[in-house]
Amino acid sequence: TFLDVTQAPSSPVGPPKIRAPPGVLMRHRRRQNPIEVTVVRQGMNWRSLGLLVSPDDNPQYLVIDDVRGPSLVTEWNSSVQQHEALRVSPGDHILAVNGVSGNWEEMLNVIQVHAAKPGDVLKL
Repeated sequence: TFLDVTQAPSSPVGPPKIRAPPGVLMRHRRRQNPIEVTVVRQGMNWRSLGLLVSPDDNPQYLVIDDVRGPSLVTEWNSSVQQHEALRVSPGDHILAVNGVSGNWEEMLNVIQVHAAKPGDVLKL
C-alpha cells in the first residue's frame, strides 16, 4: 500500500519557511542516527509535503518511497544541500510526527489531518 501525502487543502500563506532540526524524526536505512526535520506549511508549496510513503513491515514506522517536488520536503532538501546526511531520501523511515510515534496510522493521521492547514508545523 502506497500513501501519497504530497497534498493538503487550499490557500497559500506567506513565503516558505524551512527550519533546521529539530523536527520530524527520520532514519535512513543506511543512517546511523536519526535526523530531525521541521517544515512549516507556508509559501507556494504549503499544500505539498512531497512524500510518498508506505507502512513498513514493522508497524511502528512509515517508509519514504519517493520525494516529489516542488514541495516542502524538496525545499528542505535544497536548504541542506551542503549536508547530504540531512537530506530526506527514499528509503528513510519516519519514526515520529509531531511527537506521535509507534503507530504508522496515527503518524499518517497527523500528517494528513492534524498538521494540514496553512501555518501548521510538521516535525518529522
